[in-house]
Amino acid sequence: GLNFDGTADFFELESIVGATNAQSIFGVVELDALDSSTEIILDNRDGNGDGSIYFVGANNFKYLFDSNAPFAELSASTNQSLVSAFKTSSDVAIGINGGTLDTASNTDTISVTTAPRIGARSFSSASTFFAGEIAELIIYNSDQSANRADVETNINNQYSIF
Repeated sequence: GLNFDGTADFFELESIVGATNAQSIFGVVELDALDSSTEIILDNRDGNGDGSIYFVGANNFKYLFDSNAPFAELSASTNQSLVSAFKTSSDVAIGINGGTLDTASNTDTISVTTAPRIGARSFSSASTFFAGEIAELIIYNSDQSANRADVETNINNQYSIF
């Protein structure tokens, strides 16, 4: 995996993700520590209100699709975790280590033209840096929730997380 020090490390992708009304993210992450700060794992936003963000905040893994809409969240830990997030046509959801999804109603769409960043905020100057390790990050611009078990089993076979 890649280690992020929480002060200045990030990657900027060279093209946009292209998610408009559906998205799926699978990540293998390990936090350096739990605290109340916000740390971004993947940011795909043009600004505070348009886009999606997959992050840690107030000791929870969180996923927002359109920053003004309801979000999904579950308690984080410093252990290596497989964190899966989905935007379907009607909901946002997040799950950890194959467990039950936290779901919130969300029918919003986005239109992002900024390239996403891994480990930092994507719009304006980079900030809100991630501190920990990201071993894997898979992003789909489609709803893969029906394939969740297969994708997570494949990832877990590699990392033996749960």
